Amino acid sequence: MRGAKKTKFPHYLCNTAIIIVLTLSVTFNPLLTWEVNSAEKPKNNTTLKEQTNHVSQPTKLRQYNLLLNDDSNNEPFGVWIYAYYNDSETYTPVKLTFIQFIYTLFHPYYGIPYSLDVDNDGNDDVHGNIHFYLTSFSSPGFSPGMKISLDTEVKENIDTQAELTLALDVHIPAFLSGGYISLKTGYYSPQNETIPKKITTGFSFTFDFLTNSKRMFQLDVVPQLQETGNLTGLFSYSTFTSTGTKKINKTFLVDFTPATELHITTIPKQLKVHYEFGESSGVKTKIRFQTIEGTQTKMMHSFTINPLPAYMSFDLTLLGEHTFLYESDTSYDVTYTLESTQNNTIVKLELTGLPTRVKADWGLNVKILPLSASAYVDLNMSDNLDKVALYFNNSKKPFMEIKDFPKRLYLKGYMDSHLKGYITAYKYSGTPTQLTTVFSLSKWEVTGVLTVKDGYLSVTWGIPFKGSKHAILGFDTNDKEMLGLDIQVYDTENNTEILKVGFDAVATQDLTLSWDVNGLGNITNLRWSGRITKLLNLKISVYYNSNYFDIAGSWILGENGSLVVQLNKKVDFTIANITSDNFKLQGHLSLYSDRKLKIEWKLGETGFFTVYTFSKPVGEQLNVEFGYGQKQNNTHRYGFKLLATDFLNVTRTIQWDTENGFVPRIWILGDKPLPNGWTAKLLWNYKWYEVIK
Repeated sequence: MRGAKKTKFPHYLCNTAIIIVLTLSVTFNPLLTWEVNSAEKPKNNTTLKEQTNHVSQPTKLRQYNLLLNDDSNNEPFGVWIYAYYNDSETYTPVKLTFIQFIYTLFHPYYGIPYSLDVDNDGNDDVHGNIHFYLTSFSSPGFSPGMKISLDTEVKENIDTQAELTLALDVHIPAFLSGGYISLKTGYYSPQNETIPKKITTGFSFTFDFLTNSKRMFQLDVVPQLQETGNLTGLFSYSTFTSTGTKKINKTFLVDFTPATELHITTIPKQLKVHYEFGESSGVKTKIRFQTIEGTQTKMMHSFTINPLPAYMSFDLTLLGEHTFLYESDTSYDVTYTLESTQNNTIVKLELTGLPTRVKADWGLNVKILPLSASAYVDLNMSDNLDKVALYFNNSKKPFMEIKDFPKRLYLKGYMDSHLKGYITAYKYSGTPTQLTTVFSLSKWEVTGVLTVKDGYLSVTWGIPFKGSKHAILGFDTNDKEMLGLDIQVYDTENNTEILKVGFDAVATQDLTLSWDVNGLGNITNLRWSGRITKLLNLKISVYYNSNYFDIAGSWILGENGSLVVQLNKKVDFTIANITSDNFKLQGHLSLYSDRKLKIEWKLGETGFFTVYTFSKPVGEQLNVEFGYGQKQNNTHRYGFKLLATDFLNVTRTIQWDTENGFVPRIWILGDKPLPNGWTAKLLWNYKWYEVIK
């Protein structure tokens, strides 16, 4: 017709039409040969006193058997309500016509009213509404599915401290198979806990023929906000053949201590889970989540949150996207535990002062030809996490504890089939992060404390493998003091500290150590490049023959530096031979016990070199050589040599000045002249100068 307006067909009607077609194919095909059961009386009314004596924990309660076995006589269409109260059990079919069933599928807000007499006194004790309808998940894309929910209100004419289980069971004809799907949702309130006056539980799933077999489940528990008792949410998904044989069963149990609003969405094949908490009372809450496949109980996951915030949501995907996103309206503490069916705590993770926002991404890439693997982790938080503690197998002490976990952390790593690889890391928190780990071996307890400051570091390695005899190890902090370390070995039988090694800070610049391993396992061709620019407050303490042997030292290498050595036993001490194109340090000390030696230097146009012995004779022999700067003719640009055969109680400073690149003046400062047996030489612009006594 001319002038008539064209009417656009709304896209949401397209989606509705698709759902209708799918539903008709799912529903009507199996319904052609049977009638709806509209019985009103309970099918069972039995007592379970003999089973009650065996119940000790919620995860072992016989009420959970409802979610593994039903009493519907394998009817592919229908609705039932299960109730257990004070040893009385009923399994009641809900009167429902076929037209009501179809109407309900397409009307989410239409509820089928019900009422139950759970104590057999002739009066209704529980009433509410039943919902089951087609729905669509918002992600991924268009994901049609089914949802059932049970609204429950308990009257005051029953004992509100008694044990009560209520559950809804809905059977839906399966797509083209002639079988059916059983969906169940409900809750369990244990003895001596207040039965919720009002509560809604819901269970949803997606049809897998449109989601590439990545079936999604959603669990909902919404108690009345004033309720604070403990309860367990019950959810089950089962598929049956046309002969009534069970093919698949997944049961989800969620324990609340106390109850709170919670919505869980999970895609098991992607190891994806999303938790969202609604309004809560702000008290400490423990939530335990477990899955039963068939009749086998899998591991149980628990969260203890203190206090539960008014809003919290987190989304975890272990496969596919590899993401974790968490948001909350306030900071709080949380404890996560992974438990076995024997009540053993396999893993416990404590998080103190969780930030309000956490975003993490990670990835893994494996190549076959040539074989190699690379991975990364990118963490970004709104603030530092106060403390992380990790426990294994019911241990009292944490295996690992991290204080001031950084709000910004990036890790990247690579390794190939020849065992060559690298790890790079960037960290920012504004404060040092302290990582403590403890492990035991027989009577030995080893504790390691690693302190990490802000900055960048990298570790590279190559290990002799197959035909290769060459090895390499590199460590670079970009010349920043990034790491501190303390290691303690403790004898728990004798209550004795056997070994302690540590330092406050280390800085390196392109430090690389390489060597070859011959056929006899001997190390040859040892090479050193780069440098350790700082090593502060080195401490070594060894317990031997009922005595401690201690070494304490520090050095800062470069144009300005220092070296401190302190012992409590007489010893010959050899300084490691550190040699590269730009740096050299080697030497030997023969010292008395309980003595301390300090060497300081400054190299430049004006500079000094000072030796302190702190008013006590140090030892018998000193031999130290230091070189710095690019080598020419195997000689560094700057440096010194210091020899002494009678290393006495002195404080000596060698000071110099330069003119036109030469050293015309050298001063020796101290409390006494340079004693006999001492030799001092200064290296300047590749030329050695002997200090005259």
